[in-house]
Amino acid sequence: MATADGGRNLATWTFLSPRQLVELDSAAAQGTAALAAQMGQSAVSLAFRLSATATVLALLDFGWQLWNYERSIRMTADEMREEQRLSEGNPQVKGARRERQRELAGIRRSD
Repeated sequence: MATADGGRNLATWTFLSPRQLVELDSAAAQGTAALAAQMGQSAVSLAFRLSATATVLALLDFGWQLWNYERSIRMTADEMREEQRLSEGNPQVKGARRERQRELAGIRRSD
């Protein structure tokens, strides 16, 4: 896609900084070896930027996934009440146990 800026398209401008574009132009004028060396440096720079961006995105995704997981495993108020009720056991057995403890402690219940 030829444009007014010498054939550079949006993708080239996005991945290469204006300084790198100038360096590529000057390296092209110096010869094939200089152009290849400059393109190698640009490729390394691009790979570094892409890996840094991917790392930042991975960290953000990890944080989001952890937050979402923690939120999904929380118990609702009803679930907490039900678990508390189940862990306490049968109310009659619990009452009988309490009464037996009072008897052993010498405390009589006045009816």
